[in-house]
Amino acid sequence: MDEIERESSRRTAAAWLPSRAPRDAFTRVVTMNRTCARPTCSVSAASTMSYDYEAQVVWIEDLHIESHPMTHDLCAKHADRSTPPSGWELRDQRNPRGIYALHAS
Repeated sequence: MDEIERESSRRTAAAWLPSRAPRDAFTRVVTMNRTCARPTCSVSAASTMSYDYEAQVVWIEDLHIESHPMTHDLCAKHADRSTPPSGWELRDQRNPRGIYALHAS
């Protein structure tokens, strides 16, 4: 997925923020439960992992609003433990949560 497609999907996701979406439309998205893509893991997904094979980059981002066949949803534990293939770059672009959010300010 090239940068233009990634930016386009981010802009689409931004259109669903609570300030712009009807309240029940946003509620439907939030209540949708997707599970981790790792085998035998039934924990709710917290992040989305995607790849750019040409650039050899792996992205881990906050959970995308909609699932896509070219991405993988992961629980927080598996996202934290993910490592890219040898020679690839990992770009963790998740927003800080919990106690780490206090230090990010």
